[in-house]
Amino acid sequence: MKITVIIPIYNDEKAIKNLLTELKKFTEIDEIIISKATDDFKNISIMEKEYKKIKYKLLISPKSRAIQMNNAVKYSTSEILWFIHADSKFKNYDIDKKIKYFIENKICQCGGLKLKFYPNSILLSLIAFLSNLRAKIFKICFGDQSIFITKKLFNEINGFRDIPIMEDLQFFIDIKKHIKNKNYFKLLNYKIISSSRRFKKNGILKTIFRMHKLKIMYFKGIKPEKLNEIYNNMKDR
Repeated sequence: MKITVIIPIYNDEKAIKNLLTELKKFTEIDEIIISKATDDFKNISIMEKEYKKIKYKLLISPKSRAIQMNNAVKYSTSEILWFIHADSKFKNYDIDKKIKYFIENKICQCGGLKLKFYPNSILLSLIAFLSNLRAKIFKICFGDQSIFITKKLFNEINGFRDIPIMEDLQFFIDIKKHIKNKNYFKLLNYKIISSSRRFKKNGILKTIFRMHKLKIMYFKGIKPEKLNEIYNNMKDR
């Protein structure tokens, strides 16, 4: 089985160069698709690109993380999809082999990695621990933990819902509703390193409080468009 890495970006050119350099260290990645959103979007287009001998496909897509990822899947040629945020880093470079092993041997159909923040702190380590515990118990990963899934299952649930926020949360809710096998999910014992800049910029406790507030509001049925408006106002304060 082949693996396609999909990376949604918006104004992340510098981060994407660092991530491409990271991805070069993996040996089982067959395809890389960068789904880029632009403010002056006109038409969907895809082209072959290369950065320091790292070949990838650049897809120009409308601005929306869910739409960007869904569009990239349409152009993917692999049976396994691995969604990664542009600012991610890794400590181990055999994760792709483990993903391939678990899926090929039908141990799981989707999952994610354990989260670690950089720069780190005691409080951020606690947040990461609780996030990993939540992922393991409730079988829900958010985008910063990276998400892997079979293309078959992705298509069966019609991919990410076209909503401006909480698309990753809803993604796993949809999987839970669709799938019958209890052993469909696997949180790999590998860490993905995510930037803590949003916590540092806005305050760790304040950021966590706001994020959980939005999740509670989402479960209460508040429309994603309204939540996105609240989220954008939070970022400006």
